[in-house]
Amino acid sequence: MYTWYTERCDCVSDVNSKSRKRVATTINPEIWQNFKVACVKSQLDMNVVLEMLMKAYCDDIISIKDISQ
Repeated sequence: MYTWYTERCDCVSDVNSKSRKRVATTINPEIWQNFKVACVKSQLDMNVVLEMLMKAYCDDIISIKDISQ
């Protein structure tokens, strides 16, 4: 189970201004498909959303309280 706590997200200011790094990882296909659909519905690029989540996590804006199978 994933529990996300969000306060605010001012983390898109320079998302597209830096050079890009290609990242390869394995992700559950069902989660990936749901993520793609959510991004389309939100009219946001997947890489922008992922970068926002990563930055917010690193900046302690969001935290993962509990992860269990």
